[in-house]
Amino acid sequence: MNKTLIKGMLPAVVALGLTGCSAEDSSLGSNTGSIAPEVALDTEVAASARSARSARSETELTAEDLVLALTSSDESYSNSWNGVSAFPIDEKFKTGGYTMTASYGSLENEGFDKPYYFGSTDLTVTENNTTRVSLTAQLANSMVSVEYSDNFKSYMQAWSAELHTEGGEYIYYAQDETRPAYLRPGATTINVELTKPTGQSAKLLAANFATEPRHHYHVTVDLKQSAGDAVLIVKFDDTVDMEDIEIELSDELMNAPAPTVDARGFTPGSPLTFVAGQATADMAPKFAIMARGGLARVTLTTQSKSLVQQGWPESVDLMATPENLQSRMRALGFDCLGLWKNPDKMAVIDLSGVLNNITYLESGANENMFTVEVVDRFNKVCEQPVSFTVNIEKLELTLSNPETLMVEDDELVLTLTYNGAEPEKNIKFQYYNQRGTWTDLSVKSIAPATRGSETYRVVLTVPANDQDLQIRAVSGSNESATLEVTRTEPPFKIACDENDVFANRALLSVTGDNESPAELAAKAKLLLSTDGGASYSEYTSLTTNGGNLSLSNLNDNTEYTARIEIDGMQSRPIKFTTEEALQIPNGGFDDWSAEQKGDYQYLWSLGGGAWGTNNALTTSQSGSGSGNGTNTKGCAYKATSATIPANGRSTKTMDSGGFWGTNKSGDGHTTGDANLHSDRQHGGTNAALIRSVRWGSGNSASGKTSGQHFGTTADNPTPGQLFLGTFLNNEPVYGYNFKSRPASLSFYYRYEPVSAGNGDYGSVELTLYDAAGNVLSTTTRQLAEPAQAEQAQAEQAQYTKVVLPFEYTSTEKAARLSLIFKSSANSDAMAKETSFWRCPGVKNVSGGEYSGSELYIDDVTLNY
Repeated sequence: MNKTLIKGMLPAVVALGLTGCSAEDSSLGSNTGSIAPEVALDTEVAASARSARSARSETELTAEDLVLALTSSDESYSNSWNGVSAFPIDEKFKTGGYTMTASYGSLENEGFDKPYYFGSTDLTVTENNTTRVSLTAQLANSMVSVEYSDNFKSYMQAWSAELHTEGGEYIYYAQDETRPAYLRPGATTINVELTKPTGQSAKLLAANFATEPRHHYHVTVDLKQSAGDAVLIVKFDDTVDMEDIEIELSDELMNAPAPTVDARGFTPGSPLTFVAGQATADMAPKFAIMARGGLARVTLTTQSKSLVQQGWPESVDLMATPENLQSRMRALGFDCLGLWKNPDKMAVIDLSGVLNNITYLESGANENMFTVEVVDRFNKVCEQPVSFTVNIEKLELTLSNPETLMVEDDELVLTLTYNGAEPEKNIKFQYYNQRGTWTDLSVKSIAPATRGSETYRVVLTVPANDQDLQIRAVSGSNESATLEVTRTEPPFKIACDENDVFANRALLSVTGDNESPAELAAKAKLLLSTDGGASYSEYTSLTTNGGNLSLSNLNDNTEYTARIEIDGMQSRPIKFTTEEALQIPNGGFDDWSAEQKGDYQYLWSLGGGAWGTNNALTTSQSGSGSGNGTNTKGCAYKATSATIPANGRSTKTMDSGGFWGTNKSGDGHTTGDANLHSDRQHGGTNAALIRSVRWGSGNSASGKTSGQHFGTTADNPTPGQLFLGTFLNNEPVYGYNFKSRPASLSFYYRYEPVSAGNGDYGSVELTLYDAAGNVLSTTTRQLAEPAQAEQAQAEQAQYTKVVLPFEYTSTEKAARLSLIFKSSANSDAMAKETSFWRCPGVKNVSGGEYSGSELYIDDVTLNY
């Protein structure tokens, strides 16, 4: 292969500053110098030795048509001039290194009459000197001419060509075109579309060869006859070291269907436009490919500076993509079927995942085009390459207008300007931490400032400290400018000790730098929020006492955010959480369970997990075998529960109404009579009956004697107990974990001694402790039958209400609540006297019991 370089230079040379400042010119300032460029335009090209007529690019340009550009090595300076003569030869430039370029046209702009000239040189400006620069611009793209032989033209009805380079345009080369096409250097394909005399048409991949800058290539399309079929011959001049290409134009080739490329999810010629990084799920561009002759070559050409900068290929044959390039394309969202695995006749190219990886470029190159061309195994080319165009708009992402951020405030309100979709999903906010990295912030809320606005009100959770903040917004690969937020310390503040917060009241203190607490509290407006500070409202249920604000009517178990406003300025917010208005589980005593210990012996327990009794003690000597007159271990007077449901008694059977069966004791006292005891509860379906009982394996049913005393076989007199806590190792463990501080406890009771006026009485003891075991409040009350003056009212009401106040001696938080009910608090009532005890009948071998005073308790309620 012979290449001839015809030497010579167009006389288009511009010399500037040849009489400019010399080294002796002292008019230049310190640390500066001048530049005097000499610029030439060289139009010579390498061409075939037989094509001397094409030894120059076809142009009438001169050096004055060039754009001259100068950029400093540190990029602190950059400028350009249209026309070499526009360069300011008298301008002073800082000393240092520079790069000067001279150019015309663009490498990306291909076609006819579109040469691209370029020249570059490095230079150094020295102090008080004029630097002379010699620079020549030469053709930086290639030239391709397509010619047709007389044999070809006399045989074919019609013809045309199509030129394409990697990453470039598809240039249509008409039948009568004679001008050369200016193309990007690199791999170049030529498709020839022809129509035979029979009317059969085909578009064929005719040539694929490499081109270089500053070369003019001549490709000739010829034809010969062979055994009745025409043979297409593609010939190269001696600038290309390739053999001729021959393609037999058989009927099988001409009649075979050409490959097709169908657009799915887009319309060719109608660009898809969206904000960078904001492509939505319904944007799903795909190319559907069909090649009945079998896939041979699928070329994806991409014109996208953004993607190419990220490693995406400008042009790639998807039938022969190397593994490393496949991985990179997948990482950028590319997907395909039928190309990289088991290719045959059908394939799909999916660009849906690529869209959000196309970034906006400030350079302005934001039109991105993807073009697919398919060649089958017959060398037939799809009728037209199919292109999909994406226009990327700049993402507006700006933070501004931060509201006042107080010291130790954990909430920042600012304005976001954003022209994309779904900011709550597509934007994250970050602050620059003390470790020198960016940390994500939690977003409390984000909402448009006005309907349909691109301005949003954003509420962020920020670190609660005294540090100023640097905040930015990030959407995909886009970042906003950093917003500087300075914290402000108000001249006053509020505080709240957690011990001063109850279920429905709290005490806040006010202090300030310039005024007394009382003066500040008197004019403070209290703002409360229950949504974490997203919104505040003025709170008026308060009184002032010196520098304190006393709040009432609060909701229990609620987190409040509070701040005060004085003279238009707001304090930093504080948070406090009211205690929960807890209640004692099963305070109505409707939930019971029983475990049968013997034939007539039952261990009763209360549900809810809070209440304990001493029933485990009074049933501890239970047994079986009662009823035969000799073995009475299972009788109730040997083991019986001291605390039972008011509407039932611990006998053996339960009737259909849900009450324990009737049993007549020796003294005629009825136990378990449903009708008699249907009013034993105050509310709900039941109540607690706490009784004094005698129990033990040595007891017997001897009945009453004629005097005031009964036999000695009635041991272990024990008052019944109902308490908060548990019974462990035959001892009550008083107390229930409890973390609220009520105002009072109320309950209803009725007291029934065996004999009216016998002097017995029950008791209640209420105590609240802190975590260290210190008493916060304690109250004890006797519970007896009504006095004579109150008798009529008591009998009418059946139950008497008692209210026990909590009188706190400390502001510590509560940790444990003790509540103890006892059936007999008078130790004298434990004597063996019939005025204190009901006895089982003589030889009673069933449910007869020794029972004393009865204390009914119901509807235990904590009041706040």
